[in-house]
Amino acid sequence: MRRWPDVLPTPSFPGFGLTPYDAVLRTDFDVGAARVRRTTLARADKISCAWIFSDAEMAAFRAWFDDLPVSVAGDSDDLRGWDASAATLTIAPLTGPDGCLATRITQTSAVASHGASKGFPALARDSVGVVVWLSIASAATGHARIRWTDRAGLSIDVTLDLASGAVTDAAAVVSAVTARGAGFWRLRLDLSTGIGAADPRLALIVMASAATEEFGGAGRSIDVCEVMVRERTGFDLFVRSGADGRALGAAGGSAWAEMPIATGGGFSFVETRFVGPWSAQGGAGLEWSVTATVESRNA
Repeated sequence: MRRWPDVLPTPSFPGFGLTPYDAVLRTDFDVGAARVRRTTLARADKISCAWIFSDAEMAAFRAWFDDLPVSVAGDSDDLRGWDASAATLTIAPLTGPDGCLATRITQTSAVASHGASKGFPALARDSVGVVVWLSIASAATGHARIRWTDRAGLSIDVTLDLASGAVTDAAAVVSAVTARGAGFWRLRLDLSTGIGAADPRLALIVMASAATEEFGGAGRSIDVCEVMVRERTGFDLFVRSGADGRALGAAGGSAWAEMPIATGGGFSFVETRFVGPWSAQGGAGLEWSVTATVESRNA
């Protein structure tokens, strides 16, 4: 099930409201007063959503709503198509944040650097700004390393303490570290393609607990998900993507998506579908007041 991006607010702004669908059948065939019979016990509401978005959030919402291209890294959660180096790539037995898949990178016994990497021909241009988002959790080790190699072959290593979320190397390129729950840490890296002839490459390396690359291999592993790599635009919030790099949003499949909706008893994720176009009004500070109508089927 597609899901509302966690970087966007819930629709709890003035103008939010819901109307229950009429789920009764009225008939005059009964003797005496007309009876009212329910045709279904399923809860279904028509919901008027209202959001206030920043300009960056508006860009992310439009990408999600229309399934636009958001990443050159392909599937944000399934990394099994990446190049493995002395490691195995499998679907993790536990789900990642927001119920998404995660890929487990596990060391083999080979004597080498253990991890997974991917090159990006789409970014093979000089001096291009790049934004990388990814979430990492420990499966059986204490540290992970993110290595970015630019077009000239120069590498930047970012080492992450998976217990505390502390960055111990190349902290200057890390603009955000956020706890995602279940042991996952989300990082944003601001990088450059440099100047050269090669395709830039991102590598995710399983480390020893002492924050050193473990060339012998001891079966340690990390879980990785929520990977996004894109040319920097200035409006680069994370949006989950499919194998084609397009956002997993409201336009694909059956168009049903889980959205955080207040239906009484607090917010919960409800299966919803847009029933018409949304509308937006821009504010003086480039904030956006957005309204839309959705229908639910399990509120």
